[in-house]
Amino acid sequence: MLKVNNIGKIVKKAVIVTISSLTVLGGLTLRQAKPVDADYINDKIVMPDDSLGYTKDNLMHWRDNPVTKQELTRASIVGMSYNDSHSAGDTRKTKHDRKVVDMKHLSGRDRRELAHFTVRLINSARESEDMPDWTYTSNAERFAMDTAKYYTQDHAGDSDSDHDVHAILKAARKNGLRTDLGQVYEDESGFNVVPHARYSTMWHAKLMLRFNIEQMLFGGWTSRRLSKKVYYKDLKNPSRYTEWDHANDLINQGEREVGVAFSVRGNDEVSVHILSVPQEYIVDSDLYYR
Repeated sequence: MLKVNNIGKIVKKAVIVTISSLTVLGGLTLRQAKPVDADYINDKIVMPDDSLGYTKDNLMHWRDNPVTKQELTRASIVGMSYNDSHSAGDTRKTKHDRKVVDMKHLSGRDRRELAHFTVRLINSARESEDMPDWTYTSNAERFAMDTAKYYTQDHAGDSDSDHDVHAILKAARKNGLRTDLGQVYEDESGFNVVPHARYSTMWHAKLMLRFNIEQMLFGGWTSRRLSKKVYYKDLKNPSRYTEWDHANDLINQGEREVGVAFSVRGNDEVSVHILSVPQEYIVDSDLYYR
């Protein structure tokens, strides 16, 4: 369980950090830290300490209040800084990590490796807030893969203004899940939209997945990512932190089965589909557990 407070100390588990910069933002002293060892692209998220106001209760009640959103923003800046995937090194790469994969036609092994990596990241954040793990299952995986397939058929993707509700509910119906509640299953993200993004090394795919989970947990943070200089300027810019609905989903929902799948639009846009299913939303067990 990793948490960080606002003075650059990791609490509840000790790690070695170096201080790379010091910034004062609205009375908050922010030390931007980078782990010393090369084993940085890992499956653990460092969460802001409770004293900064980032808790599961505050995510539920503060995220729509203009005043208290400022507290979540300050805590999220700390969170993004301590989980700085942009500066991850490459010394841990194995031969398998260097393998180039086509995100549109992943092998079962590679797809599950990336999916399980994503779920471990989510569960590390949930554990820090004393929430039970989500469980990756073949049933939820099938639901996620059907959703990704229908996204592709609809020519939809993460850069659209909203979820492809048609695709999600079509997949829900096929898998014996409730459809009367609307879109209650998906948290969607995406890789950077760049030429030929569908072709990626496994290492880069994991790096992007980690970055996507960081974004979801810490204010839906967005950056122009034009350069490292712009990236770090955006990292400290409160206006780049806009929503905590995804964080509330990932942290506050109870026990669920979860599946992860990918869709590709053109050659340049990779979408990540995280579908979570509570038991009470299963209305046809024969379909869901087939």
